[in-house]
Amino acid sequence: MLLRRLPLKVVLLLCTLVALFSVVSADVVQTTKPGCASRCGNLTFSYPFGMNNTGNDCHFKERSDSFLIFCDNSTDPPTPYMSDRSSNLQILNISIENHEINVMVDVAKDCYNSSGGNIYNYDPWLTLAIFPTSTAKNKFIAVGCDTTRLLQANNGVNVCDGVLVLIKESISDVMNGSCSGIGCCETSIPGDSYQYNIYVTSKNNHTGIWEFNPCGYAFRCRRWLL
Repeated sequence: MLLRRLPLKVVLLLCTLVALFSVVSADVVQTTKPGCASRCGNLTFSYPFGMNNTGNDCHFKERSDSFLIFCDNSTDPPTPYMSDRSSNLQILNISIENHEINVMVDVAKDCYNSSGGNIYNYDPWLTLAIFPTSTAKNKFIAVGCDTTRLLQANNGVNVCDGVLVLIKESISDVMNGSCSGIGCCETSIPGDSYQYNIYVTSKNNHTGIWEFNPCGYAFRCRRWLL
């Protein structure tokens, strides 16, 4: 397992969001409102969701634009996003029956040079108006051999979780398929959280392990991805 070239450098990971779509019933045939589109690229959807470029009455309106789908037609195929393009939350699937939305989310990343100087740090955040993240179907993961992660979730109170992935000087101690504390660590996430920030840092700036692990990563993802 070479931690220098992890796919996490470029791949955004899947996260499940759950909402109670009280405005519709799973027993009702799902359809869009008359004159409204039901597809953006590879995504098909029905009311209460609706697209931005097919009229103002296509999606259910409440205190936010949570049911609004922004369809980016500059890509091939077009790419659907939650609310607007700036949200950067690409929608993969919407299931009214299961009360779920699958979206792509960013990965926190912290990288160092051979001298221990920090050359890149990205700490993502996510804010959702009415869709809490699913505790049952998501986990919080850190990957790296000198990596400290912090998840701050806000659901009335601040909930913090910090875990240090054990520091090892040999790549041979890291096992593929294992996430038990050496090179990878996982934990459950707080329930009913609508907002979170992820921070990732290093205790020793990856010195001593830089040749095989210059970066640390942290993210929330679906359990079946692990």
